[in-house]
Amino acid sequence: LILAGFYYLLKNKSKGSALIFAWTFLSQVPASLTQDYMHAGRAQALFPALTIISAIGLYGVFGLFKNPRLINIFKIVSILVVGISLFLRTDHYLFHTFNKPLGGLAQGYKEVIDFTQKNSSNYDKIIFTKANSEPHAFLAFYTKADPLEVQNASKEWKKFETGGLRFLDMIDYRLGKYEFRIIDISRDRNEKNALIIASPKEIPPLIFPQNEFTDLSVKVVFVVIAIY
Repeated sequence: LILAGFYYLLKNKSKGSALIFAWTFLSQVPASLTQDYMHAGRAQALFPALTIISAIGLYGVFGLFKNPRLINIFKIVSILVVGISLFLRTDHYLFHTFNKPLGGLAQGYKEVIDFTQKNSSNYDKIIFTKANSEPHAFLAFYTKADPLEVQNASKEWKKFETGGLRFLDMIDYRLGKYEFRIIDISRDRNEKNALIIASPKEIPPLIFPQNEFTDLSVKVVFVVIAIY
């Protein structure tokens, strides 16, 4: 249907066709400028255009039928295909999604950041793990941090570029009271009056955290350890 949609758009040659073609190709430019691995999320702006093109293709194919009987058969087949597809998608989303790994959804950040904010006044520093990528973005978002504060702090973060590194989370950095680094409990347990937010894999079995935060599949994604 997408191929048919492209055909009918080219055949039509209207301003609307030009707009949809521009949307289709320009929406991929931001994703092409990234340097990390391919990620479907970076192409999200493309998906609505493909849906429209697919619908145009369906409408164009529908117009090819002249026999009323064939038209009715095509309508029934189309409704069945769309209906079954929608049913399967709904079933997958409601009953199967949360039985699969959910690490890509970055769950648990809001809950653990809410916890640290409520308790931050009790500690001199909060050491936050980098094990799940760059946590400062979630911290700034969920705490509604002053953009000026983030911008001022980020001047120091640029040392990852001068050091010839590709990503910010390749260095240790900080934002206000928060320090972002890979947790080394043998080192960090010597801190004074600090709250440690770690990934479970960073904590040895014999150390028991004060709090745990899970994703929707009830898998522990963050543990909290208080150091006095």
